[in-house]
Amino acid sequence: NREDLLKDKVAVEMKRYFHADFKSIRQATTAARHAENIGKAEGGNLAVILCAAYLHDTGQEAARSILQKVGAGEQMILDICRLIEDQVSLALNASVETQIIHDALTINQLQEDLKERRIDIDVAKLLIRQQLLTESAKTIAAALLP
Repeated sequence: NREDLLKDKVAVEMKRYFHADFKSIRQATTAARHAENIGKAEGGNLAVILCAAYLHDTGQEAARSILQKVGAGEQMILDICRLIEDQVSLALNASVETQIIHDALTINQLQEDLKERRIDIDVAKLLIRQQLLTESAKTIAAALLP
């Protein structure tokens, strides 16, 4: 499938972009894994969702450049860049893809905050209820808690 190949190429290029920044690579990979799980449950365009999850920390210009390099079509580039941009100010009527990326990134941050002991389990449970937008994400996040 062309879209599967595209997301694999984007994953490779994301790793090249971050080079030896293993924390950023790990965060992007984990966000993409969460986005894939939520996306499968909620629907939406998985190729766009996964590419946006991999590239969310690269910035618009780098994301566009990477997507052009791997041969993404212009509409797909626009959709992915819109998802990345939408994370800056989440609208109340956000698309399912935007909600999925938001939730994947939020779960990723929750995991990091718990690991680094910046929050405790009760705060994490509260954040899951208050910040996650999709029911699938709430279920996935709750299952990840110790």
